[in-house]
Amino acid sequence: MNISEQLRTSANKYAIMNYKPDPLDGLSKPAAKNYVNKLLSKYTKGMFSDEYWNGVENIWKALHDENVDFTVSKSDYHHDEKGVPTSKTWKFQMFLNLVE
Repeated sequence: MNISEQLRTSANKYAIMNYKPDPLDGLSKPAAKNYVNKLLSKYTKGMFSDEYWNGVENIWKALHDENVDFTVSKSDYHHDEKGVPTSKTWKFQMFLNLVE
């Protein structure tokens, strides 16, 4: 087995050993909403201000750490009357495997 095959095999074993299911799978929409709101509440309450993307990066990290399947579906800059960006709104989309 060459080094490339060894690395691929090791990566596959690591992925299988560390597999974590999406916690939203099997939840109803209200239950999934409650789960996400609870997970992200410390990042989404109040006003945040910085020149970086720390708040959004914290949200991405929290979702990723919990293995929630999501994507950023839209982001919009907001500007003042002079056209200077003052804030940005991010919209995330979650994917569910619903229970019937």
